[in-house]
Amino acid sequence: MNDESKEDYEKIPCACCGNEMNLEKKLQKSNLYRCNNCGISDTRLNS
Repeated sequence: MNDESKEDYEKIPCACCGNEMNLEKKLQKSNLYRCNNCGISDTRLNS
């Protein structure tokens, strides 16, 4: 991952525990996020 892609996503709080979720994978029309604390994942559509 390059520096641009690390900054090119929003900070998302985990719906389960409230910790910040990290970008795990950039997909064509969405991004996959995973919480480092509880392990839950979430997919958000790109805007």
